[in-house]
Amino acid sequence: MWREGQTYPTSINAMQQLFANQEVALYFNYEPSQFGIAVQDGTFPETVRSYGLTDGTIGNTNYTLIPFNSPHKAAALVLQNVLLSGEAQYEKARPDVWGTSPAIEVDRTSPEIQADFAKIVQPESVVSSEELGKAALPELQASWISAIEQGWLENVGR
Repeated sequence: MWREGQTYPTSINAMQQLFANQEVALYFNYEPSQFGIAVQDGTFPETVRSYGLTDGTIGNTNYTLIPFNSPHKAAALVLQNVLLSGEAQYEKARPDVWGTSPAIEVDRTSPEIQADFAKIVQPESVVSSEELGKAALPELQASWISAIEQGWLENVGR
């Protein structure tokens, strides 16, 4: 462990910097595309490869919501439709923009959008969404998140 486990990085950015400096041998992130971005911008060496755990890995999706007391529900619904459009999801999936997996079923989009998605080439350092999907676990119940965070702080993050 880094510094023999006496201390722990205080943020994901601190952890990323330790990995970039080769002070730790492993760095983790919810978003595999971050490894490709870090390799492309020179933060990480070209030999870096991301991977998913074979016996189960988090299948994470980005969510947006509309509060029940939103004063502008109609406008929020319009924004939801834009965010979930094939065009926006394609833009988000481009490695030079964000490189994240789409939150929609691409095969339900127009042929033009499907063709755009088919042209995307992920950097070699980024594990494919197909590979991650093989061992993806369902999203955790929201009530578990607080317990996990508390356990992490009590047992690791001190």
